[in-house]
Amino acid sequence: MFIVVVHGWAYCKIGSFYSKSPSQIESSTALKLMRLSIINKSYAFCNKLVCPHFNQNYTATNSRFEDLTPTDVPEEVYVSIDKSCNLRCKSCRNHFFNAKGYDLRIAKKLGKILVNSKWTSQTKRLIIASQGEIFFSQIYKKMLFDSKLTKRDDLEILTNGTLMTKTNLDKLTKLYPNLQVFVTIDAATEETYKKIRIGGNFNKLMENLEYLSTLRKNNIVKKVVLLFVVQKDNYKEIIDVLKLYNWDTDPVPAIVKGGGIGERFLSVMHKDKKNLNDSVRLVVPKGIGEIVIEEADDKDILAVLK
Repeated sequence: MFIVVVHGWAYCKIGSFYSKSPSQIESSTALKLMRLSIINKSYAFCNKLVCPHFNQNYTATNSRFEDLTPTDVPEEVYVSIDKSCNLRCKSCRNHFFNAKGYDLRIAKKLGKILVNSKWTSQTKRLIIASQGEIFFSQIYKKMLFDSKLTKRDDLEILTNGTLMTKTNLDKLTKLYPNLQVFVTIDAATEETYKKIRIGGNFNKLMENLEYLSTLRKNNIVKKVVLLFVVQKDNYKEIIDVLKLYNWDTDPVPAIVKGGGIGERFLSVMHKDKKNLNDSVRLVVPKGIGEIVIEEADDKDILAVLK
């Protein structure tokens, strides 16, 4: 497992848990060089054509190694060690995968290393399951309920929502007072969902989202973000997805645009609720075209694929 800031946005691989401990990676020369390139604003290891943060000019400074702030753990840790998933989505893979044999042994080893390290217990931000399904993978489930990890108050999880049952959510909210949930849905109708989220149950997803909405309204879950990977099969349902989540009162969203030449992200939030954490995040893969979401005079929301 290589540790990189964001996959595809950086050229440098700074370490592998197969051969080094988290503390060795954190103190490695490779990571120090990458950090130095950030504080002196040369960004030598960044892919500036893809990274969405390069939308302005940066001037390099004369910062040196002595300017690096000592650190024992990364500020953010994304756990992505098991591809096991109960779905086969068009945007992700062409076959079902459930880790067995060698793949399972490696995932177990990596999970054990992470749980026993400072990286998961002391990082400011821990995000689990940026690949695979958190409620399907036996590795992720074991990590979630490990006593070393449950000492944390905050946790962010990514899920496709189909196994995000009341039982699972209730267990997590009791363990993590500051739980944030990101749910990939990719459709607003059962017909479209069956096409692109193969193996899923749309009605079960809706049931689970309804309970998640209740937890969010009662501030038991602290943040909810719906993720929608824009595809030719589903772009006409963007507006229905915006209405799908119970937004409390005003259904009219504002748009915050970002992204680079690769994937582009649009976060859709309440226009009149600046402090509301929740949003629908649209992921627009390269080559899909430009998504324009605009308000009409009658305050309807229009989505156009150009």
